[in-house]
Amino acid sequence: MMSIKNKKELYLVSGFLGAGKTTFMSNLIKMFKSQKIAIVINEFGKQGIDGLLLSKEGISIREISNGSIFCNCRSDSFIDALVKISEIPVDIVLIESSGLSDPTGMSKILSMVQELTENSYEYIGNITIVDATNFEKLLSTAVAVKLQIASSDLVLINKIDLVDKGKLEKIENLIKEVNPLVSIKYTKYGLIKDRRWIENLNCKNSSGDINIAKKRIIGTQKILVSMEGNFSKELIRKWIEDFSDYFYRIKGFVRIEGKWHYIDGTSNQLEITKTDIMPDKGSLVILASGNQPVKKNMISSWQNYFNRDLVLL
Repeated sequence: MMSIKNKKELYLVSGFLGAGKTTFMSNLIKMFKSQKIAIVINEFGKQGIDGLLLSKEGISIREISNGSIFCNCRSDSFIDALVKISEIPVDIVLIESSGLSDPTGMSKILSMVQELTENSYEYIGNITIVDATNFEKLLSTAVAVKLQIASSDLVLINKIDLVDKGKLEKIENLIKEVNPLVSIKYTKYGLIKDRRWIENLNCKNSSGDINIAKKRIIGTQKILVSMEGNFSKELIRKWIEDFSDYFYRIKGFVRIEGKWHYIDGTSNQLEITKTDIMPDKGSLVILASGNQPVKKNMISSWQNYFNRDLVLL
């Protein structure tokens, strides 16, 4: 059996759509820069966006798209990825789960992996990122948020610069209602102020009420939009803002005024920034609640701004 000191440290990073997981992952990579790292990225849509963003770090990345790594449809791919990583010389394995994933099945998957790899991993724990600007709303509407909190070992309340102290206290109390023993830290831009936040995790402390969190399951729409051609930044922003009440998350790459831009938004926040990433083609991934008329509204709004058909993939 492999000794503890030779095991690969395994970190799970969870969090709902737009909470800041990919930014946090970039910060984790910098923190572990003296060690060899492998990454597994899980995205719900067919189009992998986060993998392109993190590929700039020069680290080998395995992507599992079009489904959650914890569901039956993709768990085999997840297990296979961890088995293959166990055979390469790395010290740290970082897993970024989909924003819509239910990580409560991590222990079951890990037990299967350990059997296949001669116990080669030390599971450090689940770090859950939450967005301070919309956490209260999501906690009451998205079951995945409760499940992520319930199975978390450390919750990082992100974007604290955008809310007041009273709101932060309320968010912390809501988190404690779901998982009384979880460690909670505050951050902005996904920054890790103290390495001990990560080093002192104890995955045996997770104590959230997973059964309560699972009582109501909400369906999800995944929409992939082709964005071929050149666009106006002003019109793209207006179009997205027009139907922003109907989605959880939008992200992707669009050519704007001759240059590639990265679009990253939630229902209450939208960023359009230049990027040096050169995707093969422009596209957007939109994730929304299953009962929202997002397609109807995005198509209607599109017709107000663009003299071309909106192409759904």
